[in-house]
Amino acid sequence: MSYTKTTWAFGDPITSEKMNNLENGVYSNDAALANKASASHKGTHSIGGTDVLSPADIGAMSTSDIVNDTTTGGTSKALSAEQGKMLNTNKAEKTKMFYPDNVYGGIITTNFNTISVSGSYTGFGTATGAPTTAQSWFIRHINSNSGTTTAYQEGIGYTDGAFYTRHKRSGVWDAWTLQPDGASLQTEINEKTGYGVYSGLAVTAQSTPNMTVSVPGGVIYMNTGRRFTPVANTALAINAADATNPRIDIVYVNSSGVISYLAGTAAASPVAPNVPTGGQKLSEISVAAGATTITNATIADWRKTLTGEAWITPTLTNGWTQTDAINYPVGYYKDSMGVVHLRGLIKAGTYNTVALVLPSGYRPAKHVFFTTRSVDAFACGYATNGGNVVPSSIAYSSNVSLDGISFRAEA
Repeated sequence: MSYTKTTWAFGDPITSEKMNNLENGVYSNDAALANKASASHKGTHSIGGTDVLSPADIGAMSTSDIVNDTTTGGTSKALSAEQGKMLNTNKAEKTKMFYPDNVYGGIITTNFNTISVSGSYTGFGTATGAPTTAQSWFIRHINSNSGTTTAYQEGIGYTDGAFYTRHKRSGVWDAWTLQPDGASLQTEINEKTGYGVYSGLAVTAQSTPNMTVSVPGGVIYMNTGRRFTPVANTALAINAADATNPRIDIVYVNSSGVISYLAGTAAASPVAPNVPTGGQKLSEISVAAGATTITNATIADWRKTLTGEAWITPTLTNGWTQTDAINYPVGYYKDSMGVVHLRGLIKAGTYNTVALVLPSGYRPAKHVFFTTRSVDAFACGYATNGGNVVPSSIAYSSNVSLDGISFRAEA
C-alpha cells in the first residue's frame, strides 16, 4: 500500500489543520500497516510497493494498531470507523460555512456583525446583528477593505420583503435603516411639498356640545419648513361668550408645534384675530352672544392641506338641482395651495338667486365673477365673500356648468 502525502490549503471544504493531521496519520501508518501485513503473510508484502491489503490483512491487526483517541497516537496509528464518520460530519458542517446554502442562496451565519468576506448570507432573526428578530434575513455584505473598519450591508426580510441598509464606520456598525417602498416614498414627497396640514388636526365640536372643542393629533409643516406632530387636545376650552356681542376665535398650531387657542374681540361685526407669528390656523369658531355651547355649524375649517381633500357636496337652494348622473355631481374642495374648485351641472333654479353657500374658509376675500356654459350659450355668475354662489345671467334659464370655477380661499 502506498500513499502520496497532500498539503491542504486553507479554505478547502475541511480545514487545513484537520486535513493535514489526517494526512500525517495515514502517511505514517503506511509502513506500519505494510509491516503488519508482511508478518501475517510471511513477508510476501513490500513496504510502499504495489501490494494491496486484503480483508485478512486488516483482520490480523490488533486493536492497539487502531487509534480510538484523537488526542494521542494519531501520528502512528490508523483511524477507526467512528472517527471516519466524525470527519465526514465535520466536512458537511464546514461545507455550509464556506459554500452557499442551496435552498435560500447565501452562507448560513449566526452573526451578521462579524462577517468579513463580501458575499451573500442568510440567518434567522435570532442571529446577532439581524435587522429585526421578527423574521429570517437575506444579507448582502460588501467590504471596502478587510471588513474590520468599513463595510456595507443590505437586508431583505424573508416574510415581508422589508429592505434595510446599514454601514460600518471606524469598526462600528450603524443602526439598520428601513428604506421606504414606493407608497412610503410617495407619502414622504407629499408631506414635503409646500407647507400645511398633511394629516389630522380637524377641529370639531364634542358629541355632546359644550364650551370645548376636540382637536386630534396629526402632521403639519410650517411655512418655516419645520415639521411637527402635535399632540391631540380632546377638550380645548373656549372662553365664555360675551353677553352682548358675538366673537370670532381661532384654533391654531403655534410656532412650537402645540395646538393653541386665541379668543377674538366681541363686537357687533367681529373679525377673527391674526394668527401669532410662526403659527398656522386650523379653524375659526363663531361664538354667538350668550352662547353656552359650540357646535360644528359654528366651526369653520381653515386648514391648508398638503394633499388636497375629497370633494364636498353642498346643499343646493332656490330650486337648483343636479342636472343628471352623466355629469360630475355638484361639489367643491380646497387644494393644497388654498385654491377652491367647483364642479357639476345644475338646472331649474331661479336665476340671480343663491345656488349654494360655501362655508367659511372656502370663500374669496371679495366678489369673484365667472363666465361659464349654459347648454350651447354662455352664463355668468359670481361668488361672494359671504360664500354665496349665484348664477346671475342664464341663456334659456336652463343648465349651468360650475366646472372650472376656482378662486383662492381668503375668507
